[in-house]
Amino acid sequence: MNQLLAQVGRLLALVKDMTGRLTALEAEPFPQHHDLGGLGDDDHTQYLRADGARAATGTLDMGSQAITNAASFNGEDIPGHIADGAKHREINDAGSGTTDLLSATKIIAIQALKADLAHTHAASDLDSGTLADARVAESNVTQHEAAIDLTALSGFLAAQHRELYFAFLRSTSSAQTLSSASETNLNLQGTKVRLGTEIDVNVSDEITFSSDMDFVFILGLMKAATSAGTRSTPKLRVYRNDATSWGSPLDESDTYLRNQTAGKDGQCISLWCFTDILSTHKLQLRGLLGGSSGTTATKAFGTRALVLGIKA
Repeated sequence: MNQLLAQVGRLLALVKDMTGRLTALEAEPFPQHHDLGGLGDDDHTQYLRADGARAATGTLDMGSQAITNAASFNGEDIPGHIADGAKHREINDAGSGTTDLLSATKIIAIQALKADLAHTHAASDLDSGTLADARVAESNVTQHEAAIDLTALSGFLAAQHRELYFAFLRSTSSAQTLSSASETNLNLQGTKVRLGTEIDVNVSDEITFSSDMDFVFILGLMKAATSAGTRSTPKLRVYRNDATSWGSPLDESDTYLRNQTAGKDGQCISLWCFTDILSTHKLQLRGLLGGSSGTTATKAFGTRALVLGIKA
C-alpha cells in the first residue's frame, strides 16, 4: 500500500512539472525558421536548388504544369528561337515562295505528278529547243536518209560525193560471123557482173541506163579469127543512141589477120568516154570487116565490155 502511494505521489509531481513547463512555453514566442541553425547547409538533396547549383539526378515530371519565363535551353535563346521565322514557318500549301513551307500531303501530291528518275519521252514531246550534238546518236537519224539533200550541206562539193556504178558484160561462147556488107551487133548476153542496177544490157545487146549519168566510160574488147590461109580486117565500133538514132560510130579499132593458121586470133580494143548520158540513151558494140579484103570466114568471139557510170 505504501509503495502505491509513493508512485502516485511521483506521478503528481511529474504532472505538476510538465504543467509548469507548458506555462513557460506559452509565455515565450514560437521559434521562427530563420532562427534555426544550419540553414545554409544543403541537407535535403531530394529537392532542386533554386540557384541551380546542383544538377537533377532524374527526369523532372511536370505533370500538366507549364514552365514559364525560361530564357534559354542548352544555351539557346528560347524566345529568339521561337520568334525566328526562318526556323518556324507556318504551313502554306498555296504559296510558291522559296521560304514557303508545304505540308506532307502537298509534297506527296507534287511528287505524284513527277516522272520517275528512269523514264523515256515520246518523240512528240521534243517540240522545241536544240539538242547537243553529243545527245544525238548516228542510229537516231537514219529514218530520213532518203530525204537528205547532200547539195545543201555545208562544205559539200559535188565532185567529192559522186555515185559510181559499173557493169562487166561478156558474150556467150558462140562465135558471130563478121561481114563487110553490114555491121553485126556483138553479143553481150553471157556473164554479167554489176555494181548497182543502173547499167544493164537488153535482149538486143544494147547497153541501157536506168538513171542519168554525168560520165560514162566504156572499154570494149573483141576477139576475131579467120580460116587458115585467109586474111581479113575485123573492126570494133562504139555507137550511142541519143533516143532518136544511133548516129555515126564514136570510136573504131581494128586488127589485121593474114594467112592465119588454126588457133590464131587478133583483138580489137575500143575506149570511149561520154558525158551527160540520159536514161533514154543506149550504147552498143558492133563488129564488121573492112575493105574488099574481108572474108565471111572471119568470126568474132569472146566480146567483153566494161562500163563505168558516174553521177552526182
